[in-house]
Amino acid sequence: LYSAFPDQAIELLSSTDDESLITLKVSSDTNPGDFYLFDTQAMQATFLFSAFQDIARGQLRPMEPIHFQARDGLELHGYYTAPGAGPQPTVVLVHGGPHGIRDYWSYNEEVQFLVNRGYAVLQVNYRGSDGYGPRFRKQGYGQWWGKIQDDIIDAVHWAINSGKADKDRICIYGGIFGGYSALMAPIRAPGLFKCAIGYVGVYDLTLMRERGDITDKLWAEDYLQKVIGSDPQTLRDNSPVHLASQLTVPVFIAHGEMDERAPVEHAHRLRAALEQHKKPYEWMLLKGERHGFRAIENKVTFYDSMRAFLDKHIGGASTGSKDH
Repeated sequence: LYSAFPDQAIELLSSTDDESLITLKVSSDTNPGDFYLFDTQAMQATFLFSAFQDIARGQLRPMEPIHFQARDGLELHGYYTAPGAGPQPTVVLVHGGPHGIRDYWSYNEEVQFLVNRGYAVLQVNYRGSDGYGPRFRKQGYGQWWGKIQDDIIDAVHWAINSGKADKDRICIYGGIFGGYSALMAPIRAPGLFKCAIGYVGVYDLTLMRERGDITDKLWAEDYLQKVIGSDPQTLRDNSPVHLASQLTVPVFIAHGEMDERAPVEHAHRLRAALEQHKKPYEWMLLKGERHGFRAIENKVTFYDSMRAFLDKHIGGASTGSKDH
């Protein structure tokens, strides 16, 4: 199969009891997914259908695997996707979690959306990410506001020094923990970013320990103690809601009113802090949405608003159709 589908990822989905027939998905960074029925006796794969058939495959851009050393010497890996050559207006897309999750070389809707609108996308699997072994994951414990943010900031400096990112046009965006980082990284590195976008983010670590569906889990206290601790002053000192006075970039906050993982109170508290310190921000609160927007019309509203926000602050040049 790998010989028949070079440079593709192959995922076996289901099979008959005797495994004479197998359904499989073939995909890549520029292929949202082609589905086949594989006859293991005849060694033939019959095409079934493609995912996202309305997307023009020729407009999709490849993800470039990258690696670099963090300031303490730890080797980090990630991906860079660009609309063209030379220094680009860049969005740093921070994955959530932060533990048990990572970025992959694969078709990524958000990445391709941003690149299609003229923005390069930088992703980094900072310490604590999944996929690099338990030691690497544990190095992120207790470092949400420390070395993890250093890794994200170091990735940006690498992209600038490599001639990939335009140092004057960089924005940071993420959801959940990525939303936390979208606010914390600009605080940790003033002047590096020109804007920040927090989506269903966690902005008050004290509130995180008190509310949200994670607190209902039997393992919640052990997990939270391990990854962020319980010292009230430490949690307060490293929460964006209490550091808003240090923000020097405009912020876009998007949240679902019924979010059960990161309760909407996170967004309300951040908004109040930004208003208190007279910081510029844009606000999107969607009724009926939970943790991650589901309704198509809400997704369209969010991404259209995100694009307008980015265009205003770091000004990408569109490279393709606005229709997909």
